[in-house]
Amino acid sequence: MLLFLTGEYIRMKHPELKSKDMANERERVPKEGDRVRTPNLKDGFVVVAVREHPNVVDLDLPNGPLRIKNIPWAMLTFLDEEPHD
Repeated sequence: MLLFLTGEYIRMKHPELKSKDMANERERVPKEGDRVRTPNLKDGFVVVAVREHPNVVDLDLPNGPLRIKNIPWAMLTFLDEEPHD
């Protein structure tokens, strides 16, 4: 069984949560496979889909049946360093 949550649901349940991690730095564009977390879900997730209009991602829990949809890029905290090309 796969459970789905949406970014809108998370924002409705926790309106006080805003991205503090990216407020003062250049916004990083997420890519599929990036390991991230959100302010209210401290588990690590993997980005499985990236959309630019609007800027949202879908996340999967690596070892569980949870998928979270439509999370704004600004709510992400990246767990890995950005690769330098």
